[in-house]
Amino acid sequence: WYVPAAVVRHEYAAVIDKRFLTRHTLWHARAMLRFLRKHPERLLALR
Repeated sequence: WYVPAAVVRHEYAAVIDKRFLTRHTLWHARAMLRFLRKHPERLLALR
């Protein structure tokens, strides 16, 4: 659904500025792989 009054707020986490491979980046990579495993058709949309 569409909410015209919605406001998106992003909080910058400077964890990635210090080291590339952290627990957070590994969690993020795992979540991306899980998404692609559940929705393989999204890979075809990249073409």
